[in-house]
Amino acid sequence: MQNHESDRVIDELRPPGGSSLVPPMEILRVLVLKELKVKYKRSILGFLWSLVTPIALAAVYLFVFVYVYKVGQEDYVKFLLAGILPWHAFNLSLLAGTTSFVDNGPTIRKVYFPRILLPVSIIIANMVNFLMVLALFSLVVVITGFPLWLHFHWVVLALLLQSLLSVGVVLTLSVWNVYLRDIQQLISIFLMVLFFATPIVYDLSLVPTAFRPFILANPLTSVMQMYRAGLVTGVAPDLGVILLGALESLVILALGYWVFARLSPHLAKEV
Repeated sequence: MQNHESDRVIDELRPPGGSSLVPPMEILRVLVLKELKVKYKRSILGFLWSLVTPIALAAVYLFVFVYVYKVGQEDYVKFLLAGILPWHAFNLSLLAGTTSFVDNGPTIRKVYFPRILLPVSIIIANMVNFLMVLALFSLVVVITGFPLWLHFHWVVLALLLQSLLSVGVVLTLSVWNVYLRDIQQLISIFLMVLFFATPIVYDLSLVPTAFRPFILANPLTSVMQMYRAGLVTGVAPDLGVILLGALESLVILALGYWVFARLSPHLAKEV
């Protein structure tokens, strides 16, 4: 974050007259707006970059799997986008969230506020961008004749699960990164492995039986299954997969908060 932007945020977070704390929701609003403004400042395309990048990635996989390997997946373009768009949002949340405390060191050292709001604000800002992209994609889905209104509840559940999972993972990684800066280097490797361990460019039914338990153990699998059900197939995903993903996401959220609560008290001294 640029120095003048950091100073402006610090001023907004300071309570007037120093007599009382700024309400947490107001702090969260300031931090989210800062993320949204800084991310696309002086950018011509603005939030559309959230759409351009995953579409470019989808085009590459479309060429490889349709024209090279000749995968016979029906509606493969929509199938790809229904996986890559939420993955891109999740990916951005983890990358930016992991360095949130380190990147905002001056703010943390100069003013007190609930530290948990920093990584949460980044996730919310990314989800706002994703919702705009999702609205555009949903419009295309409706235009192609898919009865979105009948299956959109799966998308809502997927959004909820994705948000909980993002918060849990980012809380852990962001606070670890303060004490061990190798985390921000390892996150790229982690995300690369996670991408291929999630049914994004392939259908879950294509995974060999021997490897399927490992793929199902990934909570993002249930997230992708629900996005596909709500936007592409209209077929309800397996209830067991959904419940497993929900349970894993809640456990990861609880563990993330526990790690954060243990390591966050000394953040101001370490960043």
